[in-house]
Amino acid sequence: APFNLTDTSGNYRYNSLIIRKDNSQIRNTIIVRGGEYIGSQLTTEIQTNGVDDIFPLPYKFTDFGASLTGETLSIGIDNIDDADNFDALYNFQEKILKFKSSDTPSANKTITISGKPNLPVILRYRSNSDIASMVSVEGGDGIYEFLIKDNSIKSREGALQRARAEVVAYAQTLSEGEFVTETSGLIAGMSIDIQSATRGISETYIINKVVATQF
Repeated sequence: APFNLTDTSGNYRYNSLIIRKDNSQIRNTIIVRGGEYIGSQLTTEIQTNGVDDIFPLPYKFTDFGASLTGETLSIGIDNIDDADNFDALYNFQEKILKFKSSDTPSANKTITISGKPNLPVILRYRSNSDIASMVSVEGGDGIYEFLIKDNSIKSREGALQRARAEVVAYAQTLSEGEFVTETSGLIAGMSIDIQSATRGISETYIINKVVATQF
């Protein structure tokens, strides 16, 4: 800007300067809940009891396979394939493996399941430097937490990028103000320094609007 504001500059009406601080949008700790991503190959085991013919699975598996005490099972798709044509049926959405009641595994058998688990994207990101800044200004723990739910985020890397972008945009206190001046030359987009010892202000602002009034 062609001029800046101080307590003695005389280029604005001193009592017209108003500075407002807004912390309502601060976000320095971000939790991202995204969609799902396909993890690395996983193998796990389930012990049978001779009674159950439906077995809950820990995850939704891609490239699913199963064996019963070392013998590979032929796996069909539940609600699509005929159970009579397969050893068991797999339900991806419900995360279960189903046997016909007549084929219920006997007790003390081991079902080995394998596949690539579909894992939920959950990430918590903290900006320690911004949290420390809020502690120094306000006291307390300085944490301003915000939750993002976005099923289009399919990886931890994508979640981290989204969290960092959110912190960059919202980690600092929003500071805005206004003043009246009879000195011309200010336009939107200019930066202007305000140095006021009496108000405890030493900051640079971006002018986003100039309203001209004739008296």
